Amino acid sequence: MCIRDRGGTNHAWLDQVSLEYGYPLWQRAYFNTAEQANPLASGPAADPDADGWCNQFEYLYNLNPKIPDSGSPNLPAVSIVESGGQEFAAYTWSQHAQRAAYLAVTVEFSTSLESGSWQPLDVPLEVLSSSGAMETVRVTSPIPVGTLPQGFFRTKLSLLP
Repeated sequence: MCIRDRGGTNHAWLDQVSLEYGYPLWQRAYFNTAEQANPLASGPAADPDADGWCNQFEYLYNLNPKIPDSGSPNLPAVSIVESGGQEFAAYTWSQHAQRAAYLAVTVEFSTSLESGSWQPLDVPLEVLSSSGAMETVRVTSPIPVGTLPQGFFRTKLSLLP
């Protein structure tokens, strides 16, 4: 493909155009060819840096999958927000906005950590701020703090086809 201005002057030649987006493009940015072929290294469920965050979370939170990320400000945090004179638990994180379009993100809530107790939190995702490709988002529990003895959040991700 040749790029020309209106006067017909050639400015650039492109031999190949990649139309691939999403997780495969991110994989190529961080993993060599052998690692890309090995799902235990570069697959969505892999955790090559052993920091507890599998690759699909590292992809969403814009983290390096080969460097442990225990203190990144992009990781989820729980806080208390006030609304209408009541306090609610909020789950906040920073994500790569374009990458979020390639993932099904579900925030779940439970009053215990027991298997089968987790339920999807059916509330909208609120965008608090955005800067460049990153955005800070929050999900707020509809149940006021103090109504339940305890509560837990978790995020479930799956890559969209």
